[in-house]
Amino acid sequence: MQEQEPTRKDAYVRARALVSRAYRLPEDDRDRFVQEACAGDDALRNEVAWLLEVLRSPDDEFLEHGPAGVAVPESGELRVAKPHDYTIVRPLGEGGMGVVYLAERIDGEFRQSVALKLLSAGALASHTLLSRFLFERQLLARLNHPNIAHLVDAGALGDGRPFLAMEYVDGVRIDDYCRTRALTLEQRLHLFIKVCVALQYAHEQLVIHRDIKPGNILVTAEGEPKLLDFGIARQLASPTEELTSTAGGHRIMTLAYASPEQVEGRPLSTATDVYSLGVVLYELLSGTHPWGDTDNPAEVVKMVSRSDPVPPSIALRRHLDAARNEPQSSSRWIRRQRLGGLPRDLDSIVLKALSKRSAERYPSPRALADDLQRFLDDRPVLARQGHRGYRLRKFARRNRWPLAAAAAFVALIGAYAIDRQLQLQRTLAEQAKTAQVRDFLIELFKSTELERTQGREVTARELLDRGMARIHGSIREDAATQGALLQAMASAYHSLGVRDKAGPAAEEALALARKDPTTSKATLLGLLLRLADINTVNQNAAEEERYAREALTIAQDDPSLSAAAAKARMHIAIALTRQNKPRVEVEPLYLQALEALRRVAPGGDEHINLLQNYGIALRQWDSPKEALARLEAGLALARAKYGDDDPRTVQMSAEYGLAMERSGDAIGAEGVLRRAYERQVRLYGADNPATAYVRGYLAFSLMSQRKFADAEPLLRETMAMGRKNDAASNSTFNDTMNVGFVLRELKRFDEAEALYREALAMVPTVFPADRQTQMRATVHTYLGMTLQGQGRNAEAQAMLRQALADLPQADETKRTRASAWRGLAAAAKALGDPKAAEMASRSAMALYDPGTWFHAETQVEVADALLSQRRYAEAEPLLEEALKLFAAEFPPDDPRTRRAAQLLAALYERQGIAGKLGEVRRRYASAFD
Repeated sequence: MQEQEPTRKDAYVRARALVSRAYRLPEDDRDRFVQEACAGDDALRNEVAWLLEVLRSPDDEFLEHGPAGVAVPESGELRVAKPHDYTIVRPLGEGGMGVVYLAERIDGEFRQSVALKLLSAGALASHTLLSRFLFERQLLARLNHPNIAHLVDAGALGDGRPFLAMEYVDGVRIDDYCRTRALTLEQRLHLFIKVCVALQYAHEQLVIHRDIKPGNILVTAEGEPKLLDFGIARQLASPTEELTSTAGGHRIMTLAYASPEQVEGRPLSTATDVYSLGVVLYELLSGTHPWGDTDNPAEVVKMVSRSDPVPPSIALRRHLDAARNEPQSSSRWIRRQRLGGLPRDLDSIVLKALSKRSAERYPSPRALADDLQRFLDDRPVLARQGHRGYRLRKFARRNRWPLAAAAAFVALIGAYAIDRQLQLQRTLAEQAKTAQVRDFLIELFKSTELERTQGREVTARELLDRGMARIHGSIREDAATQGALLQAMASAYHSLGVRDKAGPAAEEALALARKDPTTSKATLLGLLLRLADINTVNQNAAEEERYAREALTIAQDDPSLSAAAAKARMHIAIALTRQNKPRVEVEPLYLQALEALRRVAPGGDEHINLLQNYGIALRQWDSPKEALARLEAGLALARAKYGDDDPRTVQMSAEYGLAMERSGDAIGAEGVLRRAYERQVRLYGADNPATAYVRGYLAFSLMSQRKFADAEPLLRETMAMGRKNDAASNSTFNDTMNVGFVLRELKRFDEAEALYREALAMVPTVFPADRQTQMRATVHTYLGMTLQGQGRNAEAQAMLRQALADLPQADETKRTRASAWRGLAAAAKALGDPKAAEMASRSAMALYDPGTWFHAETQVEVADALLSQRRYAEAEPLLEEALKLFAAEFPPDDPRTRRAAQLLAALYERQGIAGKLGEVRRRYASAFD
């Protein structure tokens, strides 16, 4: 949230305080009050009258009016019916339904600044407003994006009033930020593109904002924009369905940024937000509003509905002329723009976003952002629909140096003829090279080669190694053929999982290709993407990104190479994900690639591969439901194209199985993963990296069912294989951590501690410097839990608290942070402090998605702490809810079900409720055997 928005010149904002007071008066007294309060200011009087007219609509009674009496102090402590207390620091402003305060969330030793939103007393009396407030809570809980202020907590005060605690954004309005920092044109556009991406995310969650304006976009000190205030947002029934008003005259908006359909009461859609984005962009580029400085609402409505704004370049020129007499220090942005002005491309982009007809605007915020990115990349923008000359100029500007070397028309004709001849020669050379590669591979598997084994069984790797020796010997004089052979060998080694051979072979082939001036784009791209593939498997993110970016540079401007460009973007996204880059930076690459492949190669190999990798990324971002959707689509395509036993289908089904496990369906996941593992063993054998990762996924599904003894041998086999191939790699680190986890759950704490300390020693070798703090904190979390299991509770508490301080507040660390809180809860319980155990367990519970067994398990831990405090009424519903979920997910004798049933029985026994005690014992009889 933000500080109360500064007063604007237009009467709309200045009138809010008067409307708040007038609306509480009897209707017969309002006109007299308005006449007296607005004496001598006709514009203000018109604004107040218009707002009061809007407020007469029963559905719009909350439209930007002040609260009708809020019985909350400006400072002090609030007691809430939740585990967290809040201390109010100061008011931030009046929102649509109440007051927003800067507050401190108090959670044991943990404190966090939040924007606390409370319903006003008047709003509580309105069923409509209360429903909208609860809807806002539901909506915000779904929006999880780095550039959207997120929901921190929600609940009720001690007196029953609901509240929302939102992320407090200590930032500056986007227009003020651009002005005071004198951002360049490119910097403004990059900042605005991030806003578009955030809004696109909201639209993909079927939510339109309806109140996009500079005051709802704050920029932090780090330069990150944050989209705020979804208080009047609405939900779409589907991504394409328009939103229709529920009542005539429905005008929930800030007039200065409202679209024609908003002011006219027509159906709304995602294009409504695109229009508001266009207004904001207009202001950021020109320094003025599209409709000037008028403060008459009727005039604004008329202009929005009927007039077209002047292009922002003209508005900027007028603004520059008016500012010529300003002091030199007044605006560095203005002084900078006097040298040039705005390009025509930006006029076209802004005016397209501000089209009167929603169908003529950009279809989405992402489309607007993409066109701005085209402008920044000096490519033709879609808004101009440029003719050939325009596109040629763009091409020439991007390629000015190569084109500068071009000769006259006659020379071009000659070059064309020569190129045709060279093309023929290259075709013949390629045919000869292909024949030589084929003959080489046939010769490699002839009986003369096999005879040298003297009857001994020979492996595929041995044959490939012999082939590499021949490539470096007998055919070194033919660089082109040698390169083709090396590429084939790299592919073969890669398929066998021989990482130490695949990479060098591909790198050698690439070096030869670079030296050969006849090497085609397609050949170079194939080598670069093969090296990206190899580095994906090797988990070398920096190298994967380097090769993929070079491939993208070659492919992105050639429509015939769209599929290769999409694969390059996918590899860049994978590499950035592994480098812990934020989702907002990475996800657009997946989506751009997906859009391209749906267009040029739907259902093809690269489309299927992209869906798999995008699903993996979503799972890593702790969005398992979204991951399941992408992987399910990919799995259906893979089965149709390859069949169930193809390696690509098996890999996809394994990723789908792990996403099922992460979503809480561990039993269903086990079945999927067992089938995938059995097929993988048949395809590759047990001692292969491709088999090892499926074996690890199967172990995870067993661990989720607490079948730790069954999971241990699978994980140990994977760990042993990884250590044999590479004693210090990301995979080896993960394998060590997984075995340590199982040993800790089996209460073999000394063995677990030894493995966690081995993992801790790997961190400086395995991870780059910028990730080492986080990875140490991850190891300390599970090592701390192990120390707690050994009874070293004070030592465990210190380690776990430090881990929580070092872990970033990001989606990818949610489960680790939850584990740390659970470890602190166990330590507090062991030390006889049930209140601290309760607080820690509740903190863990808040990090799990409701409706999952992880969440239910922490509910049981909270209930256990409540029982120790004799707070039976609070513990009972938590246990009953958890038992319902466990009954649906797990067999009756599952340890989680047993523990919850035993606690519920103890609760009734302590209260002497014999009937309910007997019912629990009958219903969960296996828990008491």
